[in-house]
Amino acid sequence: MRSLWTLAALGMACSSNPGPGADAALGDPVVPGDTAADTGAADAPPVEIDAWSTAVREGCAVCVDASVSLTDSAAVTVWIGPEDGTLTPWVRSEAAREHRIPILQLRPETTYAVALQVGDAAPPTGAPDGVFATGTLPPGFPPLQTTVSAGPSSEPGITLVTIIATRTDATEHFLAALDGEGHVVWYEQLAGGGLGLKLDGNGRILSTEGTDRAIRIDPLAGTKTVWLAEDLGVDTIHHEVRPTDGGGFTAFASEHVVSPGWWETDDGDSLTFNIISDIIASFDETGQMTWSWSLLDHVDPLAHHTEAMHWPFWNMPPYDHLDAPKDWSHGNALLPTETGWLASFRNLDWLIQLDAGTGDIDYIFGPYGDFALAPGGLWFSRQHAPHVLENGNILLYDNGNNRTGTLLSPQGYSRVVEYSLDFDTMTATEEWAWTGGGEQFLSPVVGDVDPLPNGHHLITDGAIIETETNALGIPVNHFSARIREVSGLPDDPAIVWEVIVGTPGDIAAENWIVFRSLRLPSLYPVSARPQ
Repeated sequence: MRSLWTLAALGMACSSNPGPGADAALGDPVVPGDTAADTGAADAPPVEIDAWSTAVREGCAVCVDASVSLTDSAAVTVWIGPEDGTLTPWVRSEAAREHRIPILQLRPETTYAVALQVGDAAPPTGAPDGVFATGTLPPGFPPLQTTVSAGPSSEPGITLVTIIATRTDATEHFLAALDGEGHVVWYEQLAGGGLGLKLDGNGRILSTEGTDRAIRIDPLAGTKTVWLAEDLGVDTIHHEVRPTDGGGFTAFASEHVVSPGWWETDDGDSLTFNIISDIIASFDETGQMTWSWSLLDHVDPLAHHTEAMHWPFWNMPPYDHLDAPKDWSHGNALLPTETGWLASFRNLDWLIQLDAGTGDIDYIFGPYGDFALAPGGLWFSRQHAPHVLENGNILLYDNGNNRTGTLLSPQGYSRVVEYSLDFDTMTATEEWAWTGGGEQFLSPVVGDVDPLPNGHHLITDGAIIETETNALGIPVNHFSARIREVSGLPDDPAIVWEVIVGTPGDIAAENWIVFRSLRLPSLYPVSARPQ
């Protein structure tokens, strides 16, 4: 009763190798053997395939959904491989009679051979049951250039990235997954820039779509949940959406306050600014707010601010009606801790540890905060992506726009840096820093660093700036991004994997930035990976 494989979409094949990223995530091919199923009853008929078909998923040309109907309930394992090569067990579906099986981690414009294994039947041998082809990436997808080192092996898995086009009218914003050779193996096009990148326990991706909504995307189901800021009762949702128990999330929101008392003018008057500050808020899955914390309840903008507040980030809805809204704090990362949250406020050059139970600030880490900096170290500036390591040290991406707090400190270059904190002496010590291994560069916005299980670091130089002067004498900036896996930090660094997003050196080309990147074993949960 096995029917022919029907093709919903076929594309031109440019490669038939599924790539090491997918193979590493899903395991080595199973060696065929005598594993015929024991039905439990001598006269029970074997479960057979009644019908099956595929369709390339709308909105994701490298995602294929298989529909399989069986004569009785059984598990199904999908085997994938090159047209003329060895098949690999790719994804397993739990026992059922009707199956919808997502086939992910495929490369674009590639033809694959397919076979199905029902229940505990012997793995497929011989000719495959059929073929299918993936489609073409959407227009406007950024150019990617990948380099894989012949040296140390990279951490196996898939790399998630948030790709943002910087034009005001741009719609080429993507969440994307790259395999070990830098090929796009999953993506979701977004209406606004994805500011945030976290996974929940079910493998769903949380981010934002611009600054007016939080989103949760399920790559397996091909579904997206959207929470609008106005429905959540907040002005905006921005820069961080972290999953919480029960399907909810904690995120940055914002609020506006009219603040007088800024810089007296020549005639003795003071200025009044429209200050935009941050709120940290938790919501359940229905969007009901369950907890919130306002930075303005604890820090006076007049008492601490930097020149970065004048950047026009918030010249957008819902604040575009205001006169020059000031981006005072610019929260950009939330890290759960034992007592609450470690929050990064970029435009204050501060990390603030807050107690979620009492609302109190436990400490402020950064220039003019609670810690003195030990001699020989440099403060961070406009930081992103802090991590508290197992030894208690803090690792972060130091954008370095304007370092302060140290006499004659260098300015204008980016780095990765690790600090230790001594709470007895309230002293911070710079343990090590890395500036990229070549000429110093500046990524004035975005950026990320993640420690990996193999001891390497995944570093995202998310907005490397290049400046040229055009024929009119006007400086023109250009942005591209670089994602690198680096071994041996800090003593013997080596770049083992690198992806360039955009076109460095081509000032006239589209600008691209990458907010964060994240390495994960697979887009599939453990339950869906064949053993």
